This record gives sequence, structure tokens and C-alpha cells, in this order.
Amino acid sequence: MLENLHVKNLVLIKEADLDFTKGLNILSGETGAGKSILIGSINVALGLKPAKNMVSENADYGLVELTFSMNERIKDFLLKNDYPIEEDSLFLSRKIKNGKSQARLNGQSITNSLLKELTEKLLDIHGQHEHQSLLKQVKHLEILDALLEDQGKKKKDQVSRIYHDYQTLLKKREDFSMDEEERFRQVDFLQYEIKEIENLNLKEGEDLELEERFRKISQAQRVMESLGECQDAFEGQGGILERIGYSLRGLSRFSLDPDLSSIYGQLLELEDLIKNVSYDLSGKLSEYEFDQEEVFETEERLNQINRLKDKYGDDFLQIQSYKEEAEKKLELLMDYENEKNRLEVQIQQAEKEFYKEAQVLSEFRKKAAKELEKKIIQSLLELNFLDVKFKVLISSLEEPKKTGIDQVSFLISTNPGQPLFPLNEVASGGELSRIMLAIKNILADEDDVESMIFDEIDTGISGRTAEAVGEKLCRLSRKRQVICITHLPQIAAMADKHFLIEKKVKNQSTETNIYPLNQEERVDELARMLGGVKITDAVLSHAREMIFMANEKKAEG
Repeated sequence: MLENLHVKNLVLIKEADLDFTKGLNILSGETGAGKSILIGSINVALGLKPAKNMVSENADYGLVELTFSMNERIKDFLLKNDYPIEEDSLFLSRKIKNGKSQARLNGQSITNSLLKELTEKLLDIHGQHEHQSLLKQVKHLEILDALLEDQGKKKKDQVSRIYHDYQTLLKKREDFSMDEEERFRQVDFLQYEIKEIENLNLKEGEDLELEERFRKISQAQRVMESLGECQDAFEGQGGILERIGYSLRGLSRFSLDPDLSSIYGQLLELEDLIKNVSYDLSGKLSEYEFDQEEVFETEERLNQINRLKDKYGDDFLQIQSYKEEAEKKLELLMDYENEKNRLEVQIQQAEKEFYKEAQVLSEFRKKAAKELEKKIIQSLLELNFLDVKFKVLISSLEEPKKTGIDQVSFLISTNPGQPLFPLNEVASGGELSRIMLAIKNILADEDDVESMIFDEIDTGISGRTAEAVGEKLCRLSRKRQVICITHLPQIAAMADKHFLIEKKVKNQSTETNIYPLNQEERVDELARMLGGVKITDAVLSHAREMIFMANEKKAEG
């Protein structure tokens, strides 16, 4: 159940905080007061993309928050999707800032797809566009299927699975449309690919081993180059040793000179030191020596493997998988005619099974259609259709679909002596809204969505019909929480809680305020809805009488 709606800085609403109750919650107000803003805010919290200028002017951000009480089904959903459970409440929020927004569930980000799945379990919003959807036949099938018994719903799922398998086989048949020349060409190509993979005889992990070996060889080559350069610097022509030897020979004639003997000795020590280093370099060079043939073989094998990986997959497993698929295709092409005949047999069997199970589904639908007809007629009579006939026509589709072989149409007659016609040919806007309300009442027993919002359910109705709609909404609110935006006093009188949506100008700024009404304020609001600008004592008396009579009807159950 929706417990609270909090809106901040959205269009004309500076801030609003609404605590809803069980039963029938009514929202009313002057035209243009901001009722559409409220529904728009709820839709944004439920995942709808915010309008471009939705955040109030001069506000840093906009915010909408919904608080729901949870049943076990919702708790299971949260646990399944790793969202925290905070006592018995669920919090949905959306903050809009700088044109960007992010929906959150109990403080954590939630994707739009997951949010859609969740909100379908929490809230059913019915607006003008939805009862217009009654003009589409696909909606008629959807409504009828919602009333199928468990066996019928299981049969519908089975038909959908069979249809999917059937379509898969039909798509597979397209692979058997090639001529002999094309088939031989593909056989040759597949044989070439398979042979190329087999000839390489690739072992699992071999590419990684070769890459590691090649890396070490490349590193060793770089080390050898550096060591060789050092050795050349020491022992090569014009190298350090040659220059030191030349210097020693020049100083040897003055070795007895006390001033030069020290320098001469240091040069001798330096020559010995460099000879030792050069010796060590030679030793290290011998450690890094490798077989050039091995280098060539490693590099060549690695190149062959990489060429294969470029064509067939990034690793051993992908290449093997490609080979196995190629072998399957080759096997099919080599036994082309037999495989084609076997596929045709499978298609015929799948088609036969589909039509068999789809026919069973049709029988379930015909049974549900009889029940729907009776319930719709009863409900429409309660909604002030004085003489109404309603029929669910089930006919066969020209082409089957995943839903089966049935096409469903709702036919109606609302006047004595008038034949049945499709809804889209005879139903007015007011009639469509009442028919959808009747359907919502019937479906309320079939699903467990706890909250329903009706926006403009009263389109095109007035008088006794409005009273009937109000009574129907009241009865529905005994099974589900109902939130209804209305401009009709007959509906507003049935409220368990009544909110006023009011637009006022403060300090040269227009704001929309929403607040709950007490008993006397309810009388004033109903009087406004009844009498317009001038509220007389008679209008106020009429408003009190309407609330009194509504309370009596609610007490009757």
C-alpha cells in the first residue's frame, strides 16, 4: 500500500507531503491547480523520464519519494535482488538535478527494468490513455487472459514455448535453401577450415607457454646486447683496457719518480679491476646464449597460432568450439537431403502440437469469456448502463502468434434494440471509462497489486452515473487502496480521506499546495464542486447531505 508521497521543487509544487490511508483517497481541485503534476511526479518515481522543465524555476534539484508498506511477495522480490529490507516499508525516490536523475530503492540505485518489474507489483495507475487502449483488440486478449484459471495460464505458457520452438525450426529451414553449387562451395570451405585447425595441432595453454618463452628470449637478447656493448667498451679496439695499457706504457719510464709512482700503481689496479669485470661479462654472456634455431621455431609457431586466433577465436577453447561448430555444419551439408527431410518432419510435428495445444487454450478462453461477459454486464448495470449487452467474440487469427490462434474482440450494445458492435465503433469516452472501471473491479480479484490510482475515471459522466462510479470505486477500495483524482462531487463524497489541490500566488510567485481536508473543509470543497463560484447555504446543505448519504452507503458495505 502507498503510505506517503513526498514532492519537492517539481513545477509549481514547492513541497508537499501526503499521507494516504486504506480505502478511497480522493484528490480534487480547480482545473489547472496541479493534479497532473502530482500524477507526473508519481510516474517519475516509478521510472518515467522526467520532463525537460520539471524542476521548479530557481531550484537546485527536484525530488519525489514514495513510501510503501510491504507484503511477503514484495519482501521476497527485494531479497531475490539483493536489496536491503527496512522494517516493513519500501522507499522509492528520484532526485532530478542538472537534467539528470537516478531512481533509488531503499537508498540503493535501481535499473529501470528492475524498477518496472517492481512497480507492477506495487501500483496500478489508470489514466485516460488506458481506457482508450480498450479500442485495441490486443488489450481485449490481455484482459481475457488475466481471468484464465491456473490451468489456462499454464497452457498459455506452454503454447508460447511451443510457438518459440516452432519458429526456431522455421528459421532453421532457411539454411536449407541453397543450391548444389553453393552447398559444394560451403563444404570445401568448411573442410579447409577444419583441416587448417587440425594441422596446427594446437594444445591447450600452448600459446601462453610460447608467449612466455618468447618474452624470455626477447629479454635475453636485450641483456646480451647490453653486455656485449659493455664488453666492447672494455676490450674492443680503442676500448678502456687498450687506453689504460697505452697509459701504463707511457708512465712506466717514470715509475721510480715518487710523485708518479702512486698514479702508476692506481692504473695497474684499475687495469686488473677492469680485466676482472670483463671476465665476469664473458661468463654472463655465455649464460644468455641460446639456440637461434629454437628462437626461429618459437617465433614461427607463435605466428601460426596467432594467425589461427585472428580467424577462429581468442584462445584454445574458442578455436575448438569453432571447429566443432564447423564439423556440425559440415556433417549437415554432407547429409543435406536427409537432414532437410528430418527437419520438415520436426516442423510438421511442432506445428501439429502447437495447433493442438492452442485449441485447448481456446477452450479455456471460451470458458473464461462466459464468466467475463456475466461479470461485465453485472458491473456495467451497477455503473448505470440501463440496458447493456456485452459479448466476448473469439475468432481465429489468419496467422498464429505466440499467444495462440485466437483473436478477441469486445462487442457491446448500450441501448435497447441496438445490435452488438465493436467497442471502437460505439463506445463514448464516458462509456469507455466505466467499462475499464468495471474491468478493474473484476481483475482486482485476480491480482494482488495493493494500490490503484485513477486519473480522469470520471471523463464524460455526471449525475446518477457519477454516483454509480463513486459507489463502484468505494467497493473496489474495500479490496484495494484506491487513489482517485476527480472533479465530480458524487465521487468525492465517497472519500475515506480527501485532499485538496490548490494553486495560490504568494509574493508574486505561483505555488501548488496539497493538504488533507477535515469534515467542514470537505463540505466546502464539495460545495465548490457543486456550485462553482457562488456558494450558497443551499449548496452547502446539499454538500453535507451528499457526505451523509455516502457514509450511509459505505456503512451498508
